[in-house]
Formats: sequence, C-alpha cells, structure tokens
Amino acid sequence: MQDLVAFYNNQISIYSGELSQVKKQLYTSSMFRLAVFCLAVIGVYFSMENTRLVWAIITITIVLFIFLVSRHSDLEHKRDRLRALLQINTTEIEVLHRRFQNLPDGSAYKNPEHHFSQDIDLFGRGSFYQYANRTVLKQGSDVFTTLLLENSIEGIPAKQEAIKELGQMPEWRQNFSAIASLVKTETPFNVITKWLKRYQAFVPNYMRYFTLLFSLVSVAIIAMYFLDLLNGWGVILWLLIGLGVTGTYLKKINKLSAATSKIQSTFHQYQKLIVVLENTQFAAGLLNDQQAIVLREKVKTSKILEAFSKILNALDQRNNMVFGFLGNAFFLWDLQQSFKIERWIQNHGKDVESWFKVIAFFDAYNSLGNFAFNHPEYSFPKISDERSVLKSEEAGHPLLDPKKRILNDFQIDKEQF
Repeated sequence: MQDLVAFYNNQISIYSGELSQVKKQLYTSSMFRLAVFCLAVIGVYFSMENTRLVWAIITITIVLFIFLVSRHSDLEHKRDRLRALLQINTTEIEVLHRRFQNLPDGSAYKNPEHHFSQDIDLFGRGSFYQYANRTVLKQGSDVFTTLLLENSIEGIPAKQEAIKELGQMPEWRQNFSAIASLVKTETPFNVITKWLKRYQAFVPNYMRYFTLLFSLVSVAIIAMYFLDLLNGWGVILWLLIGLGVTGTYLKKINKLSAATSKIQSTFHQYQKLIVVLENTQFAAGLLNDQQAIVLREKVKTSKILEAFSKILNALDQRNNMVFGFLGNAFFLWDLQQSFKIERWIQNHGKDVESWFKVIAFFDAYNSLGNFAFNHPEYSFPKISDERSVLKSEEAGHPLLDPKKRILNDFQIDKEQF
C-alpha cells in the first residue's frame, strides 16, 4: 500500500505545482482584460466627437474581447481539470486508508428482486459499489452497475484483458475522469439523444446563401459610411432591416437557444474525451472495439463535435447585448448559427448516442481498472469447464481491512453445488 500512497502523493505534488502556475496566468489574463476595457472606455470618451472613430474602437474592442474571453476560458478549464485531478488522487489515498463512506453508495440501484446483489453488499453504505466506483457520469455509473449485476460468464476473458490494460494506465484514467467530471449535465443523456433524433428544422435552406449575401452587403454599407459615401440614416435603415429579418424567426430561435444552452457544456467536454480516445492506442480487443466506434477515416469525431460545440457557443453570444444587437442587425447572426446547428443535427445527430455510450463504457471500465491498480495482489479468476465450480486460494472479502481479514482456501465441486 505504501507504494500506492507514494504514487498518489507524487501526483498531488505535480498537479499542485501546475495549478499554481495556471492561477498566475488567470490573474494576468484578468488584469489584461480589465486594461483593455479601461483603454476602450478612455478611447471612446476622448473620441465622442468622431462617431466613426468611436465605432472603430467599439468594434476592435469586441473582437479583442472575444479572443481574450476564449483564452481565459481555456485557462479556466485547465484550472478546473487540475483541481479535479487533485481531488481524484486525494480520494484514492483516503480509500486506501479505508475512508470511503462519503462516496456515492449506489443505493438507487438496490433491487430486492435481484438474485444476489442483496447478499453480497453490492449497494448501500459500506458496499462494494461505494468502495470501487469512480465513475463521474450518470451513464458511466449505469454501465458500471450493469457489470456488477451481470450473471453471465460470456466475454469475461475479454473484459479481464481490458481491465488489466486500463489498470496499468493510471495517468490516462485520471485525466479521462478529470475531464469527464467537468461535464455539467443540465439535460439527461437520453433526453439529449431523443431531442436530436426528433428535432424539426425551421430555418429555410436559402438562408445559407441569404445570410452570407446580407453580411457582404453590410460590410459594404459600413465601409461606405466610413468613406463618407453613405450617411448615418442609411446605416440605421439597413440595421432595422436586419433586425426585422431576424425578428421573423425570433420565437423559434429563442426556443432553440434555450435547448442548446443546456447541452453546450456536455458537448464541449465530450469532445475533449473523444480526443483522448482518438489519441490512445489500446491492445485489448474490447477496448479497440469500443474505440473503433468513434474513429472515422475522413473527419475525426472530435472535430465534428468541436465544430458543433463552437456553433453552440456562437449562438450563445446572442446573450451579449451589444454583440447580439449588432450581430443580428448586420450579419443575421442568430439565423446563421441556427442554420449551422440544424445542418449538423441532420448530418450527425443520429451518431451522438453511440458516441456517448462509448464514453460511458470507458467511464465504467476506468473504475474497474482503478480497482485492479489499487489491488495488485489480486488475481483474475479463470473460467474453465473442469470439475470444480469454484476454487480459490487465500481468498478474502474485498471490503474487509487487509490488515485484519483472514484469508482462506475455498473449493466447491460440481457434486457439492
């Protein structure tokens, strides 16, 4: 156990140092954003008599702020991932010292009708679920529970190979779990997949070209205004036309925005998990089979999800009052993003369920791999058709303190069963 504790303490030391550096970067980023804002305010104040210069300052500030906010968000994600990694390693040390009663106990999975789960303390306080479970996703917990409740020997060797391999990948497992733990699920997995399958598009196909043409005309009008070829009333008239076109679809856009805002974080984090899977080489057949579901020859699944995440984020920018107003007035922003979302759903919505199931699979098997890593002295049972139904040497209850439990040899032959 001392080697395991030393490993986890070393991980804590590494991640603590990295977290300290990221916090400094976040502070610098915040100060820089504040400085940009103050300079913009000062610039606008001293340029009030020059309308064109004011608009130029505002436009440049908005573009710069979008970049800075994106960079700041990346740093926040890195900070949150490091915090999650610290918590993971702290939890493992606590569990090794038999302090795990504060972890989820799986009581919701209790089933009095099940053949054996009630007899062997699978769920509830002090249960095997509470001791071994490290899933961070509801779907992963469901898969993990299904594995515990299975009463079949089918595929056991393949499952064992997968668990053995994951057991030897502690850093990989922890990184996967840390990223998965950041998923903020406002909408249940099954609700998301059903919504994607049943979604009805409302943006006409011609909007793909109309929004582009409208945006080009807007750029031309703005340029003409700055070149004194068009007065302010012309710009205002065009602005009102843009708002009018967007307003025609406003109710449906608001409904779409309300739905996508609840799944934006889920897709953003799942994309990062898919990247981890795509960039990993596995040896176990079962792991390769699952990985194959998310591997694509032409465009990577992670790129497809990343594109969707960016579109969702782009639509969410409408909540920024200044950007939402100007974006819709001159570029029909909401309609552009709504069209892209609907095309994505049409092309890839049916695949999301299978991708999410792969992530749930690895979330569940990471728990079993973690259990194997924390118990290197444990053996993997061999399935055979020999005389014995069950034969073990130095067997002990996994929930008893290793320092106190008594190990015994045990055998049940066919005629005794």
